[in-house]
Amino acid sequence: MRTLTTDPIPFEWSTSATPTATTQQLALALARHDVDELEAWNAELWSAVTELSLAAGRPWSFDRDEPTIALLRAAAVLAGRHPDVSGTSAAVLVAALGG
Repeated sequence: MRTLTTDPIPFEWSTSATPTATTQQLALALARHDVDELEAWNAELWSAVTELSLAAGRPWSFDRDEPTIALLRAAAVLAGRHPDVSGTSAAVLVAALGG
């Protein structure tokens, strides 16, 4: 017969941790590529910037620049002002960019 207990679990029982990347890691990965190359990653970059902006409590919006330029500018501002904010979308993009 099994007994129930309310004692804490003495080990890490989760199967895997969700990878995250900080705004600083994202900025460094983006800096290794030309703007022309990054245009192919607009959807992923939009997702990462939006997620990180929400986590930092800093809204962002497009301006008159091209979408890629606006996203890169937002990522740079986040990295400068909130370098430790992290997100899973950023981790996916950093991994895809080889960084």
